[in-house]
Amino acid sequence: MQKVSSSTDRRGFSLIEAILTIAVFGFLVTALAGGYAAGRASASAAGFRTRAVFLAEEGLEAARTLRNQNFSNLPDGTYGLALVGGIWHLAGAPETIDAFTRRLTITTLSAGRRQVTVSVGWSERPGYDRSVTLTSELTNWRVRTR
Repeated sequence: MQKVSSSTDRRGFSLIEAILTIAVFGFLVTALAGGYAAGRASASAAGFRTRAVFLAEEGLEAARTLRNQNFSNLPDGTYGLALVGGIWHLAGAPETIDAFTRRLTITTLSAGRRQVTVSVGWSERPGYDRSVTLTSELTNWRVRTR
C-alpha cells in the first residue's frame, strides 16, 4: 500500500514551522535587547562609581594637604571642600559636584591623630541611591610622639 501525501498535510507543517521560527526569533530578539539594556546600565553604574571613588580620593588628598599646612586645620565636624586660589579649604556644608555630594567628616582620635572619612553619594535613578566611603587616619607628623 502506498501512502499518498496531500497538500493540506504539507501546508499544516509549514504553518507550524513558521510559528516556531517566529517564536524563536522573538525570544532571540528579546534576549539580545535585554542584554544590551543591562550592559548599558552596568556601564553607566561603573562610570558613576569610578567618578565617586575619584572624588573620595581627592577628598582624602585635600585633607592630607590641610594637615601638611597645619594640623589644626582639621577640626572635628562634617564639611565640604572648596578649592580657592589653588588651596584647599574646609567648607561649612557638604558640597555638590554634578550629580555627586561629597561629605568630609573629621574625628579626633587623640591629640596627634585624626580620622578622616570621605563619603560621596549619588542617585543612579530615582529611589536607587548609592555611595562610596573612604577612611584614613592622619597624624601630626611634625610632632614627635613616643
